[in-house]
Amino acid sequence: MKITSRHHMRKDKIRELGDQINEKFGCTVVDSGSDVEVAETDEGHQLVFVDKKPVLMEFGGDVFLTLVGALEIDVERRRVVVDQGAIPFLLNGADLMAPGVVDADVGIGVGELFLVVEEEHDKPIAVCRAVENGDYMNESGSGKVGETLHYVQDELWDFIKGL
Repeated sequence: MKITSRHHMRKDKIRELGDQINEKFGCTVVDSGSDVEVAETDEGHQLVFVDKKPVLMEFGGDVFLTLVGALEIDVERRRVVVDQGAIPFLLNGADLMAPGVVDADVGIGVGELFLVVEEEHDKPIAVCRAVENGDYMNESGSGKVGETLHYVQDELWDFIKGL
C-alpha cells in the first residue's frame, strides 16, 4: 500500500471537520489552527493527517480515528472497554462479542463506529462498527455487538505506523 495523492484541506472544510469530529469524540481532535491534509492510497483508503500525523481515516463513508491517532488522543465518547479475554480474538481480526464487553458508551448507535479499548492499560486495540447499540452491549451477555474494521498489527496499522 502506498499514498498516491496528498493535499491540504481548505480552512472552511477544516472547521467543518473539526466540529464534526470533536463533537463525536467529546474532545479536541481538529481545531482551526490545525494543519490538515487528506491523502489517498492506491487501495482506495483516505487518510486525514492532522499536524503531519495520520489521525483520521474514512471507514465506509464515516471519518473516524485511526488506532495510531487514538493512541495520541484521550477520547471520551464512542468507546467500548473489553476484558483481557477478548483481546487475542480482536487482534486476530475477530468481531467483538458481547461477553468481552466490560463497559460501552450508551450513546453508540447501530451502524456507528466506535473504539475498542482494553481494560487493563486503557489502550485502543480496534475500530469496530456497531451491530447493536451501546445499551445492548452493556446489558447483553451473548452475541456479536461489533464488526471489526481495523485492529492493532493489521495491514492498515503497519502501513500507518510506517508513515
